Amino acid sequence: MLAEWRTFVQRVEAGERVVPRFCRREVESVLRCGVLGCGFSRVHCDACKKDSVVAFSCKGRGFCPSCGTRRMGDTAAWLVDRVLPAVPVRQWVLSLTQSQQCTRAKNAAASRSQNRGTTRPNAATR
Repeated sequence: MLAEWRTFVQRVEAGERVVPRFCRREVESVLRCGVLGCGFSRVHCDACKKDSVVAFSCKGRGFCPSCGTRRMGDTAAWLVDRVLPAVPVRQWVLSLTQSQQCTRAKNAAASRSQNRGTTRPNAATR
């Protein structure tokens, strides 16, 4: 991925454009995530007397698949253990067409009005 990233940045800059600083930071932190050469901690188990090394992670929130998966698991465990009561939960999934997704992304007012319509209880579900 490192070679492709560098090629991408070079092509963008050759076209007289710039990769935003926040994008560079995020991608470059993902490229360093889990690489022992970029930093690690040595851990020791007193029970089995073995040493091991654990590479530092980027702790990214949206782009790193490894850190994102860990965060998702931690959040799910927190919700189940501390937030959601021990009662049955009904889950609803809302699917939107691509045009509806684009409208929501571009127009906050339209998104709010669509949210009001979807969060109101339906008479058929009572």
